[in-house]
Amino acid sequence: MIGAWETGCDIVYGVRAARPQDTFFKRASAWLYYRMMAAMGVQVVIDHADFRLMSRTAIEALRAYPEVNVFLRASSRCWVSIRADRVRAQSRIAGESKYPCAG
Repeated sequence: MIGAWETGCDIVYGVRAARPQDTFFKRASAWLYYRMMAAMGVQVVIDHADFRLMSRTAIEALRAYPEVNVFLRASSRCWVSIRADRVRAQSRIAGESKYPCAG
């Protein structure tokens, strides 16, 4: 993520290549979620992780946005017209997920 940020990206987000640690229900519901959002016209990146690196430029642009309930899973680069890139999400190095559906 830092490498992409150093090349000038304002938003860098991880995309999962696979979900081996997730339960069948979690994988199926994530698959359905992303496809339903795309079918409704939301510009969402399929299987991207919640964690993202954002530059000060991106943060200030989002802070200036009048929306109070910002949906960051949608492609935020479309909102603020800044450079974004994706990287392959890596496995967690330390700690455990606090997300209730994590494997």
